[in-house]
Amino acid sequence: MKKIISAKFNKNEKENLNSSASLIFENGRMATLVITTKKYGWQTFVETDEGVVELKSRVKTIEPDKNYVDMVNMFSTGKEPRSHASIIHGIAVLEAIQKSIISGNWESVIA
Repeated sequence: MKKIISAKFNKNEKENLNSSASLIFENGRMATLVITTKKYGWQTFVETDEGVVELKSRVKTIEPDKNYVDMVNMFSTGKEPRSHASIIHGIAVLEAIQKSIISGNWESVIA
């Protein structure tokens, strides 16, 4: 998996609606996160030879979501579901986006 090396928050100044974050991967590819305000959820799209298409999971959703089950198990057992090393890069990406909100510039991801 290619790591994200740079991030920029793109604020929509009009009523702060539908802002986005742009992410650059180490192989030069770019991804854009669209932050919505009217509907919450998660959708993933990818560009193919046929155009931009939505990626849909082939795995059936189980309620409650795994992240909620993991959190309850963590608090009841004291055992974290993932190692710190496995989440540090994701946290560094969030920090770069937060720095970009303040600076208005591209920020490097430092993990």
